[in-house]
Amino acid sequence: KRLMRYAAFLAPIAGLQYEGKKGKASSVVIYLLGDRLKLPKRDAERVDLILSVALEYQRLVGDWGEGGVPPPPKTHAGAPSAAAQQQEGADEADGTTHEGSSASQRYRRVDLGLILRKAGHLWNASLMVAMAGAIGRVTPSSPSHTQPTTPPLSGPPPAVPLHSSKHVISSYRAVKEAVEWFGLDGVWDKGPPLDGNAVKSVLPKLPKGPKFKEVMDEQVVWMLGHPEGTADECRAFIKERFADFA
Repeated sequence: KRLMRYAAFLAPIAGLQYEGKKGKASSVVIYLLGDRLKLPKRDAERVDLILSVALEYQRLVGDWGEGGVPPPPKTHAGAPSAAAQQQEGADEADGTTHEGSSASQRYRRVDLGLILRKAGHLWNASLMVAMAGAIGRVTPSSPSHTQPTTPPLSGPPPAVPLHSSKHVISSYRAVKEAVEWFGLDGVWDKGPPLDGNAVKSVLPKLPKGPKFKEVMDEQVVWMLGHPEGTADECRAFIKERFADFA
C-alpha cells in the first residue's frame, strides 16, 4: 500500500526520463524517490515498475475496450505487444492450435502474460494505479463523460473512450478476470520450456549473447501462446524459427 501511494502521487510523471550520467536515460521517478527523498533503491525501483506497468495496462485497456476482448491490432508502433503480434502471425502461418484456443485468444494471452511477467507480484498494484488514473480523467460534469480532465499518464490516449467511472471499472475488472481466466497468476515464476543446454542441443550453431537471449525470449512468447504445449513442440518451434543455427 505504501508503494501504491507513492505511485498514485507520481502518476502524472510516469515514464518521464532525464539525461543522466554519460547521456544515459534515467527515470525521474527513481531520481525523486531515491536521490531526493532518500528511499531505499529497491522501493524507488518498485514504484517506477508499478507506474511503468500501469502505462502498459492503460494501453491494453484502450485496445480491449469496455469489458471486451479486441482483435489483434494490425499496427501499434512501439507497443509492448509486438511479440504477441509476431506469435499470432506464426500461429496463423503454421496452423498451430490447441483445444479452446483461437489465434486472437493466444494474442491476448501473450500480450497480458508479458505484462504480468514484467510486473511480477506487483501486477495487481499496477492495475489498481492504472484504473485510478483512468477514473481521474473522467469528467463527472460532462453529459457524455467522454472528455478527460487531464492527459493520460503518458503517451497517446486509449483507443476506446472511457465514458464514465463505471465504464472504467468494468474495463479494468475485465483485465483482472482475464488474468484468472487465462491462468496467468504466477506466470512470472515460470521458466521457458527448454533451458540453455537444451537450446544448444537443438541449435548447436547459436552464439552466446543477444541472439541466445532472443531465442529464450521467443520461448516465453511461445509458452504464453501455447499453455498446453509440450517441450517437444517448443523444440520443433525454435528449430524451425531459428533454422540457420540448427
